[in-house]
Amino acid sequence: MNNVEKLSVKKQFFLSVKSFIDKMDRFTNNFESYFLEIIERIIYIIIALFISSVFYIYVHCLLNDKILNNKQLEVLLKETPTVIVFLIICLMIVKFFKS
Repeated sequence: MNNVEKLSVKKQFFLSVKSFIDKMDRFTNNFESYFLEIIERIIYIIIALFISSVFYIYVHCLLNDKILNNKQLEVLLKETPTVIVFLIICLMIVKFFKS
């Protein structure tokens, strides 16, 4: 093998390594994007389920003439906004990393 052939082989090798690294980089970026999108959708689902369950408790109590005692009502009214704000903050963090 002469020097020109050796350089050509080295150049082909480095080009193939560079191509492989570029492909892996694109795969990693796509994977992060899909992963964050899945997390975002899961948080949306949790928020919707939480809000609907709280409304279900209110409506169920109203329709069946059940009255929550003061302690249950206090916990429900106190913790609902806290959980919703926490989930919204989680959603904002995911959106920050997604952009």
